[in-house]
Amino acid sequence: MKNFARRLFAILAAAAVAGAIGYGLLPAPVEVDMARAEAGSIRVTVDQDGKTRIRERYVVSTPLAGRLLRIEMEPGDTVEAGKTLLATVVPRDPELLDARAVAQAEARVKAADAALQKMEPTLEEARAAQEFAEAELKRVREARRASPQAISVSEVESKLLNYRVRTALVRSSTHNEEIARFELDQARAALIRSRPPKENTATENGMLLNETKVNETGGNDMGANGGWNFLIRSPIDGRILRVCQESSAVVAGGTALLELGDPTDLEVEIDVLSRDAVSINAGAKVLLENWGGKKT
Repeated sequence: MKNFARRLFAILAAAAVAGAIGYGLLPAPVEVDMARAEAGSIRVTVDQDGKTRIRERYVVSTPLAGRLLRIEMEPGDTVEAGKTLLATVVPRDPELLDARAVAQAEARVKAADAALQKMEPTLEEARAAQEFAEAELKRVREARRASPQAISVSEVESKLLNYRVRTALVRSSTHNEEIARFELDQARAALIRSRPPKENTATENGMLLNETKVNETGGNDMGANGGWNFLIRSPIDGRILRVCQESSAVVAGGTALLELGDPTDLEVEIDVLSRDAVSINAGAKVLLENWGGKKT
């Protein structure tokens, strides 16, 4: 009986050792993430870095040679069309008085007038295209309301995109026409100031040329120059982006003085590879990320 008990104990011990060894050799369980498989949509994107820029920039330059007074304005200052004084140019003797300066001023008037006449049909064309795009969009929307199956959503969005593009072209053409008109006024004013003044002759602003007054910068606007100072005012509403010539200096005609723009009218410039560009369609949705604000 004792031998049987010893054998049973030895068998049980051997079985326990074998079980412990086998348990130790078992592979450890691996944690996995599990989720329910469901049908959904997939979005294919083209990810590239880009930069924002102002859509329309305008460089203000002096229309005639002279001595530029110091520009007190700084980048970021707000300007108002036709009111904000940007710079003052005083004449140099004898450049503003000779026949060559007068002939050049007359040529600038003709060139500015031709540029304005060139912009007028472009603006009319843009307005006509906008009106047509608006009529097409209205017609498609009415047709979809009457019969949703006849007109697809993509066709309505395509007409809407075309209308928005035409509206932007009208805005750009109007802006260009305003600039051309401003340049014509600048050239005409320069021509007036390129001729010797007559006694008690009034300018376009109703001020006497032989009168002495104080300009907006605090200096004499006429004085010893007989009222020949040329005031350059802002052609657009916006802000100053860059001051090209800050200090007082003798400048030639066409010298860039300031760069203006409207920071609220921005566009995004993104360069993509050719193989990615072919997969981008007009009207595709654009997501702007990591630009400093909320995702748009």
